[in-house]
Amino acid sequence: MRLDAGFAAGVRRRSSSGGRTADRQGQRYARGARARARAELGDRQRRSCQPTGAPLEGGLVSMTIAILGGTGPQGQGLALRFAMAGINVALGSRDGARSAEIARDLNAKLAGLPLSARIDGFENSDAVMAADRLVMLAVPYAGHDATLRAIAPALDGKILVDLVVPLAPGDPKRVAMPPEGSATEAAQALLGDEVRVVGALHNVSAHSLNHIDQPINCDVLVCGNDIEAAEAVMELVGRIGVSTYYAGPASAARCVEAITPLLIRLNISKKVPFSHAGIRIWAPGLPA
Repeated sequence: MRLDAGFAAGVRRRSSSGGRTADRQGQRYARGARARARAELGDRQRRSCQPTGAPLEGGLVSMTIAILGGTGPQGQGLALRFAMAGINVALGSRDGARSAEIARDLNAKLAGLPLSARIDGFENSDAVMAADRLVMLAVPYAGHDATLRAIAPALDGKILVDLVVPLAPGDPKRVAMPPEGSATEAAQALLGDEVRVVGALHNVSAHSLNHIDQPINCDVLVCGNDIEAAEAVMELVGRIGVSTYYAGPASAARCVEAITPLLIRLNISKKVPFSHAGIRIWAPGLPA
C-alpha cells in the first residue's frame, strides 16, 4: 500500500494546472488499490479456512492427522485445537503407552465441547500410518533427524509438516541452524523429493495453544517447495482459527524459524508488559 500512496502523492506533485482533478484521481486510485488489497486478503483468509477431508452429517468434515512429539506442550496444544475443529488426531510418541495416557487426558479436557473429534495415542510409526495425509513433526530439534529416519518408510504419499525450530542448546534465545539452512530444509534433504515437506506453526506459543478458552493470538507463516502441499497445510491450519500466509519455498524457513528465538527473548524480557506473544500480519488499510 505504500506504493499506492506514493503514486497518489506523485500525481498531486505532477499536477500544475487542474491540480484538484489530478489529486482526486490519485485519491480514487489509492482507495481502489486499498479496496482490492482488502478483497484479495479476504479471499486468501477465506481459502485458508476451507476444510478438507470427507464430509459427515451436518456438513462437517472428518479427517485424521498425526502429531509426532504429541506428548510435549506444543503437541498437546495442537491436538486440542485440531480436535476442537473436528479433526481426529493420532498422537505420536516414542512411547506408545505414554501417548495413549496423554490422549485420554486430552479427551477429558474436551468432554462436553460440541463437535470435538477424538485424540488417540500411538507409537510414532503407527501414528503416521493412522494419518490420512498430513503428519506434523513437533519434537525437540535434538530428535528431529532420528525421528524422520524412523518414520520415513511410512511417509509415502503423505505431507510432512515440520514445526521444529533448531534452538541453540542451552540458549533458546538463539538459533543454531543446520548446514541445510533450516530444520524444514534439513527434513526435505533427509526425506528426498518423494516426500513433500512444508514448514509451519513455528512461531505459535504452546501456552496459547493450550489455553483453549482463548483464541490463538497470531498468524501462521507457511513455506515449502510444493505449493499444492503448502496450500493443503494452510487449509488445515486455518481450521483452528488463524490466518495463514504462504511465505515462499523451503528456504524461507530460515527466516521464519529464526523468528521464534526473537519471540522467546521478548516474552521473557522484564522490559515488556506481556508474555507468550506471537506475530501478526497487519495489512495496510485494515483494522487491527
